[in-house]
Amino acid sequence: RQNSGPSRVSAGPSRPSIVAPLVGADRIAALAKKPLDATINARDMYVGDRVAIKGAGRTGEVMYIGPAMFAGADIVVGIKLDEKRTTSDCDGKYKGERYFRCQAGYGIYQAKDEVELIPPEQADEDLRHVAISSAPDMESFDLEQELESLIGLKEVKDALKHVRNFIQVQQRRSSVVGDSNTRALHFAFLHGGPGSGSTTVAHLLAGMLLKFGVLNNGHIVEVVRRDLLAGSNSGDAEVKFKKMVKAAEGGVLVLNDIDTYKENERSDRLGDEALQALSKHLEASATCIEWPQRTCVVVTGKRGSINKCLEEHPSIGSAIYARLEFSDLIPKEVGQILRILVTKNKFQLSQDLTDEKVERLVRRRQLRGGDGGAAPRNV
Repeated sequence: RQNSGPSRVSAGPSRPSIVAPLVGADRIAALAKKPLDATINARDMYVGDRVAIKGAGRTGEVMYIGPAMFAGADIVVGIKLDEKRTTSDCDGKYKGERYFRCQAGYGIYQAKDEVELIPPEQADEDLRHVAISSAPDMESFDLEQELESLIGLKEVKDALKHVRNFIQVQQRRSSVVGDSNTRALHFAFLHGGPGSGSTTVAHLLAGMLLKFGVLNNGHIVEVVRRDLLAGSNSGDAEVKFKKMVKAAEGGVLVLNDIDTYKENERSDRLGDEALQALSKHLEASATCIEWPQRTCVVVTGKRGSINKCLEEHPSIGSAIYARLEFSDLIPKEVGQILRILVTKNKFQLSQDLTDEKVERLVRRRQLRGGDGGAAPRNV
């Protein structure tokens, strides 16, 4: 806390310094003993760093770190968000105090423990709009509990249990015969459209692979077509893809809707380039490896079209260890998930909104058509 009062001055006589300052050759010798990368007053976060707000899915750039009177003089982090908030017009000024300036709606202040630093390899401009989630807590992660809390998706649950069994068998074999070589685990999620639960399952998969030592980090990087191809020229897609692989090292790289990366109606050079970059990456890990593996790749897409995509690109299809079939959620299951989301976001449904009424609401949304119309988040 800064002291706004007068500085304290000693009334007694000044005392000679106990340690004489280093001069000349002595100073040069002392500096030479310090590592070249030593930092004076090193901190864990600086203005200009890229950060994420924990549990909120928001990212941005640090504009201020320091005390604020509106926080009781506690340390706060002032952030310029990447995306505008609809619930606030903060432009860096809050409760009469201003510590930075930005466009209205893009400013926010958070307690320091509510903010986490985005590693430099994930802070690249090409990754700014890519969704990056932290790893599940390995200590508290329990696969059986997670599967039990997963609504519907029996086929997916069974497939994940088979994956767990495969991992355990391979680890037992390694301990007996002394051969730790195994195969890389990559997956395909086959769904009917948005709201299938694939994102939830990707996080569950990351937790399981981290728990059993197949991955050493377990974070999740989610990529969609525009992240790779928007604003790209020839050669850009492969460069961007490599950046995303780098950002996902030790975790799970989810390539959503890869069946849309290439437009079949016309020549699509950039889409081809993105799929070729994926093929090269998976070919490099097609041979025997040791766990933990570098990255787990998950490709997702609609059932018919993703199967066709995997057949047309055998390097991708052959690298897939398991294809997980996501059955469409019935209205009752969508309603159950909706209630969980409402509670999680600290809202409350009207008591008059019974399960039967929620199911009718879901059915009406389904009849409207359109991708994701009946997804729990959209209902």
